[in-house]
Formats: sequence, structure tokens, C-alpha cells
Amino acid sequence: MHEARRLTDESQRLQRRQAQLETQWGQLLLEHSTWGSYARVESLAREKLGMKVPTTDERVLTRP
Repeated sequence: MHEARRLTDESQRLQRRQAQLETQWGQLLLEHSTWGSYARVESLAREKLGMKVPTTDERVLTRP
């Protein structure tokens, strides 16, 4: 009987840990998509690198 109780407790502990890890995984996925979003990359390019969208006169078209 003691072993069954111990195993039940361990199972419940592991299920709680699994739920915590699933929550953390979801948060990490959200953070990953945020860091790689186009708007974030554009914002960093403007702020950190001083880049801007070129005007029509500054654009150069190339053909393959």
C-alpha cells in the first residue's frame, strides 16, 4: 500500500511538472516569434543600424 501511495504522489508531481514545462514551452515559442518578427527586425534596423526604406529614386532593379 505504501508503494502505491508513493507512486501516485510521484505521478502527480510529474504531471504538475509536465504542465509547468508545457506552459514554459508556449511562452518560449511566443518569445521566439516576437524576436524574429518583421516589425522587430525593421525597428532594430532603423534604431541600431540607422537603416531606412529606400525612396523610389534610391531603388535599383536587377534581373536574374
